[in-house]
Amino acid sequence: MQELAIRAVPVQVRCEFDDYQVVVYETEAGELTAVGSLLCTEGECVLHGTYSQHKKYGKQFQVTFCEEVLPTTPEGMKRYLVSSGIAEIGSATADRIVDTFGAETFQAMRDPIRLAAVQGISETKAEKIVASFKKCQELHEYVQFLADYRIPSGKTQEVYQKFSGIPDALSVLQSRPYLLCMCEGITFAMIDAVQKQREGFDPIHGDRICFALSAVMQQNEQNGHVFMQKEDLFEKAVNILRTPGCDRSVFFPYMQAGLVYLVKNQTLIYDSGVLYRKPMYLAESESAEKLLRLLWDGQKQKLTKDKIDAALVEAEKRQKLALSKEQRNAVSYALTETVSIITGGPGTGKTCLLQVLICAEEMLHPEGKLTLCAPTGRAARKMAESTGKVAVTMHHLLEIRQEEQEREEEEELKLSTDLVIVDECSMVSMQLLYALLKALDKGTRLVLIGDCDQLPSVQAGNVFADLIGSQVFPVTYLTKTFRQKQGSAILTNASCVNRGRGRFLWNTDCMLCQTWQEEDTLDGLLQVIRALQKQGISSKAMQVLTPFRSKTKLGCIQLNWVLQELMNPKTAGTVELLVGSRCFRKGDKVMHLENEEDVSNGDVGYITEINQTERKLTILYETGVERTYTSEEFSMLELAYALTVHKAQGSEYDCVILPFTKIFGRMRQKNLLYTAMTRARKKLVIVGNEETLWYASGNRMERRNSYLGFRLMDGNRMRKVAHNERKLKTVIDRKSVV
Repeated sequence: MQELAIRAVPVQVRCEFDDYQVVVYETEAGELTAVGSLLCTEGECVLHGTYSQHKKYGKQFQVTFCEEVLPTTPEGMKRYLVSSGIAEIGSATADRIVDTFGAETFQAMRDPIRLAAVQGISETKAEKIVASFKKCQELHEYVQFLADYRIPSGKTQEVYQKFSGIPDALSVLQSRPYLLCMCEGITFAMIDAVQKQREGFDPIHGDRICFALSAVMQQNEQNGHVFMQKEDLFEKAVNILRTPGCDRSVFFPYMQAGLVYLVKNQTLIYDSGVLYRKPMYLAESESAEKLLRLLWDGQKQKLTKDKIDAALVEAEKRQKLALSKEQRNAVSYALTETVSIITGGPGTGKTCLLQVLICAEEMLHPEGKLTLCAPTGRAARKMAESTGKVAVTMHHLLEIRQEEQEREEEEELKLSTDLVIVDECSMVSMQLLYALLKALDKGTRLVLIGDCDQLPSVQAGNVFADLIGSQVFPVTYLTKTFRQKQGSAILTNASCVNRGRGRFLWNTDCMLCQTWQEEDTLDGLLQVIRALQKQGISSKAMQVLTPFRSKTKLGCIQLNWVLQELMNPKTAGTVELLVGSRCFRKGDKVMHLENEEDVSNGDVGYITEINQTERKLTILYETGVERTYTSEEFSMLELAYALTVHKAQGSEYDCVILPFTKIFGRMRQKNLLYTAMTRARKKLVIVGNEETLWYASGNRMERRNSYLGFRLMDGNRMRKVAHNERKLKTVIDRKSVV
């Protein structure tokens, strides 16, 4: 079908995301509904694309490219001047400017002398208008430039600010487009895909080589690794650099030269025979140094065993709890050591232990300050509920606005506290640990609690396992289970997975629905849910967990669409709101995706009200918080009938339904399966087969590249040597004196 070019003016934005928009335009032929990315939402434009017939929404114009243009009519020019955010221009001023200059309006907007001749515009005001108009035009040019690379218009301001200090920045970017990869969210693949199609494309250009290497290093971190071997870096980089007509071997000398350049300007750091991105290198090396400094320079609590025992007895009495021997040992370490670690699976009494620890700490140090935190909002809230104390996310505590981002304030943050307790430590990333350690003063004690058998953080690092494996700090392993009765099938089967041996136990608590193929698994999943509903288990008590988000039938995205039709089907009178390809209905289970003051990333709630006219959703969260969302905020929400296992980590549900078959490929891992199974409080239903479960039980996830444990062990050994040498020198000096 031949591509059309239609001049249009936006009338209404139906929905808007970074990668998808629905906009109603006014054209000479009437209203037109356009769909696609990078659509113009203000001012006149030319839409390039073709018509299509959507089976649900009817005739639409599928946009391939949107070209913004300056209006030519008086009404269009006035609308443009008002809507473009130009300083000092309101509707009255816009009217006077256009009435004065007519077709030459935009030429006059660049000349302060001509503008100052307009009634009501002083010389100072004219200069402000001209400066603002020029900036607006520059942004317009940036939008057009970025559109060539399919970069969302929402990135324009960020790119403009990023390169604002460079003279003639746009010309520089046009000649060196790979520099755009320096902006967050703009990938090497986005730029490279366009450059490959252009005349004169140079596959071994220095920028292309360097940014390909950087892209691989960034992807390496997204896969959880802290560092990378040079050989692996080159092997993966050449795979994205390869072009028709170029042999692999051509790229290696240029990659070596590019690597030398990146190391020389410290974009990458070469240390211990491996390569780091500089931020990650600092996070790992300085975290190790700061932990060892806490261990060696911190003031160990001078408490006698009798005093600790007495405090424990009294704390147990006040909390009406009786700790096991291993729990008491954990509390004793936490009360005396500068750094201590507690690890144990679900139901091993970590919460009870924490309650007694806090009580004993307050008795022993009534004037001391205690800080409780966790890596996620849900984990922090759970911590607060179980202890009756204030608990916050680590991001909130450290004043980090976005995940793993440095604080924007130049002044270094210092936490005035005596004891910091961090829960759910398996979810703490390398950079988050670093941010915490930077904020701790000398003498602060640190207690880390978690389950080392669960999944590590989504971000880079293997922090909790590395800290335990270093054997530098006292570690208490909680092995005795209290929560579930002995013989619980959920507990037994989770233990089988974790140990890689034993015999699965299937009963009413833990059931297996045997399936082998993807289609059978989906059908089995739906049958299980219907059967549970007939048993009186509500949809709110159920949670479907799946290993990944991908758009396969068993991925989180498509599962939510299917489960919505099963758990909250459309009936006569159902109120719903269409948002792009998604549909929200009253009663839908949804999840919030960002950390904010009143709602945390991962919070789940239900849609209680939909205003179709104003396009607003009201959601009541399980925390009791009620919040209304406008159309600009819909990107913060997604359906939550199905969640990824990673997203569910740190939470528990009465009934968990887990599809788990061979189609999940490399996601069939011990850590993931164990984490998913242990999310269930009362009932677990696995839709899959035992063969896949046993495969996962013997398939521990790929070891993450991290030297944190090694740095701790080596640094601690060197400190011991130095300490012993100082002691020996002291003895020799004393003998010399004698």
